[in-house]
Amino acid sequence: MGDEVGGLAVNIGPQQSMALRVTSYRPLVRCSDDPGPLPQACQELIQRMPSTGSSPSAPKIIFGEAGDPDVQVGLPYTITEPSGQCEATITTVRGLSDLAKWYEMWEGVVAVAGMCVRAGYAGLGFHRGTRGYLTVTLTKGRAARGGVSEE
Repeated sequence: MGDEVGGLAVNIGPQQSMALRVTSYRPLVRCSDDPGPLPQACQELIQRMPSTGSSPSAPKIIFGEAGDPDVQVGLPYTITEPSGQCEATITTVRGLSDLAKWYEMWEGVVAVAGMCVRAGYAGLGFHRGTRGYLTVTLTKGRAARGGVSEE
């Protein structure tokens, strides 16, 4: 046997119209030493975060520096869950724009939550987007920092 991982399950569901593809996934995540947000708050954020574009045919959108007329999502872009305890921020490396689907950003947040926040730390998901210029960070929200911005 080789190193094959994954497979395909077909004819799933009551109408047997769904398929599930299982593949390996190597998240590019780095946990920080900073205390992380509450896991429950981050789960709320994950449920509210845009996650469209999971189909292969879904178009990618341009994430980049705010003010660039070609950019569809200006960065940094921050999403905070309602209690203000968990915050996800999408940024770009060196101000470079990149193409990505919202689903890819959501996927990065889920990976950071699962690997870092669950262990009690803030974290960074990096090398997101077509060219790898996008990052997603999960940190304590403003309410958890006592209303003080870290910027």
